Amino acid sequence: MKNRKTIALIWARGNGSSLPRKNVYPILGQPLISLILQATRKSNIIDRLYVFTEDQEIADITIKHGWQVIPRPQHMVEYDHPKFNIDEINRHQNQCILTDLGAPPGAVQKGQITPYVKGMFHFNCNHCLITEATIRGMYDKLHQSNATRICCASQVDPHLFILHGEDEIPFPIWHEHGLDRRKYPPIYRLYPDTNYILLDRLHKNHKQIVYKMPQEEALDIHTIEDVKLAEFYLTQRTIQSGSSK
Repeated sequence: MKNRKTIALIWARGNGSSLPRKNVYPILGQPLISLILQATRKSNIIDRLYVFTEDQEIADITIKHGWQVIPRPQHMVEYDHPKFNIDEINRHQNQCILTDLGAPPGAVQKGQITPYVKGMFHFNCNHCLITEATIRGMYDKLHQSNATRICCASQVDPHLFILHGEDEIPFPIWHEHGLDRRKYPPIYRLYPDTNYILLDRLHKNHKQIVYKMPQEEALDIHTIEDVKLAEFYLTQRTIQSGSSK
């Protein structure tokens, strides 16, 4: 099919698992989810973005930003619900996407989005500081490779330890005796929930590559302290962008 779309999907519940009403919690006066909705719009590569939610306030914010809402039935909200079924959720999402893209009823019933969608982003709603530059970077790097999937990663402190046994004896994650610690290799944390997939390549390989995003964009919002840190980063961005003009 011609004019296949690049789409994106965000899961966003009304009640966060840590911070109450996290997805609409104000960050410098804006609902948290607005930040990622703005970044996806500014990237200029996403045709349609869908927010999977049961919450009316989140739905209203999504529509205000010009994006679409996929209704989230109650048994698909809580991950420990006895009727929570990922296959059913995927089918429900695909059918809603196909309906929005104008697919005929037969295609909607089958739930196969590949004829209508060429690429699909998934964003973790907690990563509200992700920028349009990172989104474009993920897109460009995957298209320039032969991989099927790209996800984000950020560099972490190489001096990491695990605590072993009841005595909690520290063991380094990585260590080479005699090597200057300033020459330790970089260690990264992977964020598989923030990814981009080229659907046509799924039948060819399952190769995954990574896009290295700045540490600040990997901030995972769970607490009031995280909110304050996010506001600090955003303020610094504003200052830096102002000084560069």
